[in-house]
Amino acid sequence: MKKKLTFFLIVCFTMVSIFANGQKAEQDTEEVQNKEVRAMLCVNEAQMASYEALFKRIKEDTGITVKGDYVKNWDEFNQKLMTQMAAKNPPDILDVSVIYKDQYISNNYLMDMTPYMEDFDFIPYYGAMLDSYRKDGKIYGFPNGCTSIAVYYNKALFDEAGLEYPTSDWSKSMNWDQFLQTVTLLTKDDSGNKQYGFSTTFEIGWLLPLIWQHNARFISEDGTKCAINTKEGIEALEYVQSIMFDNNASPSYSELKSLGPADLFKAGKLATFMDGDWWMGYFSDIEDFEWGVAALPQDERSVTGFYIDGWAIANRAKNPKDAAEVIKYFASKEGLTSGIAKGTPPMISLAEKEIESLYPYVDDATRQTWKGALAIGETPSFTKNWAQVVSEANKVLERMSLGLVTPAEAAAEMETNVNRVLL
Repeated sequence: MKKKLTFFLIVCFTMVSIFANGQKAEQDTEEVQNKEVRAMLCVNEAQMASYEALFKRIKEDTGITVKGDYVKNWDEFNQKLMTQMAAKNPPDILDVSVIYKDQYISNNYLMDMTPYMEDFDFIPYYGAMLDSYRKDGKIYGFPNGCTSIAVYYNKALFDEAGLEYPTSDWSKSMNWDQFLQTVTLLTKDDSGNKQYGFSTTFEIGWLLPLIWQHNARFISEDGTKCAINTKEGIEALEYVQSIMFDNNASPSYSELKSLGPADLFKAGKLATFMDGDWWMGYFSDIEDFEWGVAALPQDERSVTGFYIDGWAIANRAKNPKDAAEVIKYFASKEGLTSGIAKGTPPMISLAEKEIESLYPYVDDATRQTWKGALAIGETPSFTKNWAQVVSEANKVLERMSLGLVTPAEAAAEMETNVNRVLL
């Protein structure tokens, strides 16, 4: 009886083992045959077309099928990602905005890519960009480019005013007073045909370089508190107020809500426009006038912002191994020159030697401006709840622009409201 029972158990165990191994083999075969990756990306139409063309090459070269899930703005992207993460159905690859990066890491949205990057050569890339996606010895993403802020200018309007073009040399740019005088001269209103001298997006993220230039900070370096309410911080806000609204060089805050500065610049109604290199493609088809990009004006020091977005693998991604291979392809020379890089690419050779191929439609001075920014850029002290911090700061800036609070009152109010979010 015992022998029969033993034989029966052996047979059952053998059948279960065969069944289990068969299932595993079937799953492994299915994984090999179905090498598919879903990538959720925040892009404009031009970038979408570039990704689709690149996906075809990736399929040919690696056998991996990449399906793009495209979103056009970061707010919508963030909401969609949170919904998918909550449903435990994340994309394999996701775009990461620098403003949400710390929040994603803190919320455990991103997978540690370190095990998948052991064979990758990091030497050809900027260390500072790579470090922006490393934390506690782990790799949480790969930078897809570095965007900076500089001054776009309309050459025709400078010519009409008899003014020299601003320089691309960050060490020799105009000081604050000189720049204020220049944009005032470029502001005019002939029979209702308004021409503005200067504008930018009047939000804290765009104003950070001017704040830094005056040796002030919006957020402390450790990211724990608002640091704007100092003598230097108040003076920086006073300059922002003067150049934007006190001299009528810029459209009012309400006017900017209806027609943004980029559209005003493209229409030839704005002489200078402080913003990032993400607008380069948008301006590439301007035919009515020549334009260029110059270094920001400087005060106590010359500095601009580094804004480094990236690609990452979502936590609980269904196919992390192939996702990592796709990201490596994105990061290759072929990938970074396909039109998917955002701003200056992270590969040193491309940034320093082949930037002409990225911006063939502008003069060399403009290309030198963006190359020079690499030497003096700084990354903001982003917090895990950056969106809330920015929202509170922008509410105060709106009140300042309307004259409801002075720059000193705005600094104090900003400190109180932002710290309430942070602490």
